[in-house]
Amino acid sequence: DASSDVDRPYIPILWGDGSPQDSIQRTSGPSEVPNSPGILENYYTTVHNFNGPSSYLMIVEDPNRNANINNLENSVETVFSLTTLLVIPSNPGLGIGNNSVIMFNPPKGDACANFLYQYNPLAYDPDGDSLSYSLVAPTGIGGEALPNYTNPGDWAPNGDPLLNGPMTIDPVTGLLTWDTPSYGGEYNIAIRIFEYRQGVLMGYTTRDMQITVLGLCNNSPPELDDIPDTCVVAGSQLALLLSASDPDNDNIVINAFGESFQLNDSPSFFNQSSSLFTWSTTCGHVRNSPYQVLVQVEDNSPQVELFDFTDFNITVIAPAVENIQATTESNDATITWDQSICDNATAYKIYRRIGSNDFTTDYCETGMPEGEGYELIATIDGFNNNLYFDEDIPFGNDVCYRVVACFLDGAESIVSEESCVRIDLEIPVITKVSIGVTDATSGRDTVEWIPPLEINTTDFPSPYHYVLYHSTGNSYPTEEIYTSPSSNILDEGILTYIHNDINTMDFTHRYRVEFYSNGELIESSYSNESIFISITPSDNQLELQWDVDVEWINNNYLIYRSIEGGNFELIDNTPDHFYLDTDLTNLVEYCYYVVSEGGFDDPIIPFDIINYSQVSCDKPLDNTPPCSPLLSYEGSCEEQNLTLIWNNPNNYCADDATQYNLYYSPNEMDDFVLLETIESVTDTTFSLAPENSVGCFLITALDGPFISPTGESYQNESMVSDTLCIEGCPTYELPNVITPNGDHINDLFVPFPYLSIKDVDMTIYDRWGLVVFKTTDPDINWDGRVQSSGEIATDGVYYFVVQVNQYTLQGIAPRTITGYLHVLNNKEEKTE
Repeated sequence: DASSDVDRPYIPILWGDGSPQDSIQRTSGPSEVPNSPGILENYYTTVHNFNGPSSYLMIVEDPNRNANINNLENSVETVFSLTTLLVIPSNPGLGIGNNSVIMFNPPKGDACANFLYQYNPLAYDPDGDSLSYSLVAPTGIGGEALPNYTNPGDWAPNGDPLLNGPMTIDPVTGLLTWDTPSYGGEYNIAIRIFEYRQGVLMGYTTRDMQITVLGLCNNSPPELDDIPDTCVVAGSQLALLLSASDPDNDNIVINAFGESFQLNDSPSFFNQSSSLFTWSTTCGHVRNSPYQVLVQVEDNSPQVELFDFTDFNITVIAPAVENIQATTESNDATITWDQSICDNATAYKIYRRIGSNDFTTDYCETGMPEGEGYELIATIDGFNNNLYFDEDIPFGNDVCYRVVACFLDGAESIVSEESCVRIDLEIPVITKVSIGVTDATSGRDTVEWIPPLEINTTDFPSPYHYVLYHSTGNSYPTEEIYTSPSSNILDEGILTYIHNDINTMDFTHRYRVEFYSNGELIESSYSNESIFISITPSDNQLELQWDVDVEWINNNYLIYRSIEGGNFELIDNTPDHFYLDTDLTNLVEYCYYVVSEGGFDDPIIPFDIINYSQVSCDKPLDNTPPCSPLLSYEGSCEEQNLTLIWNNPNNYCADDATQYNLYYSPNEMDDFVLLETIESVTDTTFSLAPENSVGCFLITALDGPFISPTGESYQNESMVSDTLCIEGCPTYELPNVITPNGDHINDLFVPFPYLSIKDVDMTIYDRWGLVVFKTTDPDINWDGRVQSSGEIATDGVYYFVVQVNQYTLQGIAPRTITGYLHVLNNKEEKTE
């Protein structure tokens, strides 16, 4: 506040790495904050070397807070501090750098009683990390949360039942809303802004600020029009008109902030006079995460200037690669395309589909949309690589390709147009790979194929013959299992081979046919495999999945089932490659086989193609865990009655939970360990022992135990609950009088009841500065005797200094307490 005499040429800081407190000299200031008359700004700059990758909690303290803050008792005597958690990542996948957030809006807020109040720090992260906002208690000495703080929305003068309206903050946008203040005066709040990178916490920054509520004003805040999220193709210009109005017809000023304005390469621009936002984008702006633009409107009321805020996201997307071309030679395809116009692309994804699908993408949609039938067949690294060979593409259908450009952070371009090719029937074509007998040693598979009906017999004269190759599993067929007799005419019908004495129970089987003309190899068919079912058991259900790689299109699958060795019956059909059979009985054996129905879309092969899978059996069993309990707590650490509470999952989302596992970590950095197993599912509380009164907790629910089909006992454990963290009690208080006269009343110098203390380093001095007593025991238990002589200390005033090492969510945190102690041996002479 420019009217204050307080000045700070230096500011103290703890770096959080164990080094002593540092002092940073002011490098500029005090200077007025632009557009905020009456607020002065200081900058303190230095360089500090950290030891390496880790988490560092940095703390800045100042003894002065404003007096008469409504929601902070005795605020003038309450130390002010700010905390910032810096994470230097050790995982190379998270990058090597980390910057704290930058806030454009100064910590200044004036509000009107009985009117809506809003504020936004207007923050962005230079690294592009995702931000999350939370209201927290302001901090004091050692960065500890202040116990004398009340959320402004819960505050009222003593005895007044009417509270202020609730104060909340949007965790995504950072918009703080107070709807509405009822009592005038000054309030204190703190906003913590968390940074996340790929879901990993990269630190946080805390803003502490005052809000002054004026009791008499009739100004209504201006109102911004909402702006929808949008996208822009790199290389294009985005232009948006921002608009607002004021109920009181005050003059208003709109401004916009955000990362896009800070870019070195072609930043965005906002023209206040026209309220026009423009951004000429480049390929360097393409990324997976959007750019957030924060918009503020301010009125010019002479009573109090009020604000409104909104935000919108802009995603810069890469254009589609162009001129994709697919050509064929024999039964191979060559796919080419123009390099992306964005030379920061790092790879290309190649997608293939049997049959054309001329779909259109939604606005702002990038990558290959789901459900369009395209399969990712290759990813080619390198911006300059724009050629791909696809071998052994299936005959008889349109084979279509599309390409997507990829970027380092996971961003993808708009999908390309489609290019299709078609293979003539100049090769033999397999039309059946069907399991006839399921057995581990005497299984049977039937293979059928047709000749190359469109081959030129003049160029390729007789005699003709075929060689059939086989492989087990998904490998390329190289085992020669059959050679047909030579023929002077090209067969026109279906050729068949029965493959006996193979393991059809445990493996799929793959086949291909080579065609020979006059003893010379002409061409090989596409390799095709038999349908192979795998079954995944779970509670009262079995999930069937089947692999099938064939050159025709299967459009339907019939599912047959038998129960406990009974007859097979058709139970359902599906176009998918999976099926969930539900409402089954656990530990009862069910057997299945699948029949595929399909064909080629070429009229030269007009018949339906039917194939059978092997028979596969399994038993459902309960391997489905219960849902997670919801964990909270009641009580207070000051009263030493902290109790964890949770809900019984059987009452809302499960029916077989039997017990719980409670996990504990002493702080936010350590791993969780099992604290207790609660044997009864109806027992949903746990009283915390003093040594666990600070830390973080998780809870899971377990079902069972069950017996597996092989005889082992097992239980299913749910996902962990949300993490519940409880901060340590800030109180460690000492009396100021002891009477060590042996009457067992007030004979010992001991603290009042406490929790969350690891140990202390206490020294008691006499009036001449000589040490009387030292201890590290947090209970102290000084009986008034001089430690060196064992004699009772003389009556008088003694001075003590104690460093308290307290358990906190950030680990062990030291703080220092000093005070005076009166030693009175004669109680009759005691004075109040």
